[in-house]
Amino acid sequence: MPYLNQTLWNSTAEYFRAWQDGKLGTPPWVMADTMYGQVIANTLGLSGGANASAPAWLVPEWQVGKHLEKEALYNPSPYGLTVVTTTGAPPEAPPPPTTSCATAVKRGKYDSVWMGGAPDWAALQISLGEGGVGLEPALAMAQKELDHYRVGLRDQWNIHGLTANDGYGVDGQPWCTAHYGFHMPLWHIPFAMSGQIYSAVTKSLTFAPTSPSLKCKYSLPVMVPGAVGLLTCSEPVAGKYEWELKLTLGSIELDTLGTVSSSSSGGGPAGMHDGPVSLLVGETATWSS
Repeated sequence: MPYLNQTLWNSTAEYFRAWQDGKLGTPPWVMADTMYGQVIANTLGLSGGANASAPAWLVPEWQVGKHLEKEALYNPSPYGLTVVTTTGAPPEAPPPPTTSCATAVKRGKYDSVWMGGAPDWAALQISLGEGGVGLEPALAMAQKELDHYRVGLRDQWNIHGLTANDGYGVDGQPWCTAHYGFHMPLWHIPFAMSGQIYSAVTKSLTFAPTSPSLKCKYSLPVMVPGAVGLLTCSEPVAGKYEWELKLTLGSIELDTLGTVSSSSSGGGPAGMHDGPVSLLVGETATWSS
């Protein structure tokens, strides 16, 4: 996307600016969840078409990685990632506490926590494979946000659009837009882990785990319209890989089923089922490298 790079990319600090304007120029703001379009494209298979091993990133992968690095550095919070930073730099110190509602509202416009940011950050880091931070650090970013609602607030189905950051006098409390739907972005994470691409039109289901930690010896969820299952990988003999798809809900019919080598993982193990496949609950399909 040349226009995106020409107008928003900060080549010195290496991140995408939140906005630019003909009169106000290009301020150094960094907004969390800037790359959400890429998350959607990856989950739906739009970025790789029918070939899950060759995702077409909207911008070069290294730029995605650099921008995510700055989001974590410039927009940190104990509860996720803050909406936007206006300084273009890491926060120097926590802002002084306030008991003024007017001050809290003014600060909350920028410094509150955007609850879609951390899960999407995690999904993108996983999809980056060897170019990302690694599976565990990626999941940790999402975990601190989600566990705050699940364990701390004990209200996991009511993740707000914004959560108050520390310093308002309502630290970590829901800030606005209740039942906003932000319990949903976390579902991008399992798709990022498995690299699942499904087409009901072509009856094709392929997987391409990108994380080096998921080369094999994993059990990952499989979710398609009309069916839910579990994908497992084992290595019974060194260098020989076996996969099993077990259906736990619904039914599925496929002409193409298999695991393809992901370029982001440096070329993981691959193998295709001979096909076709027709599965009901409790039935399995197996294939090997």
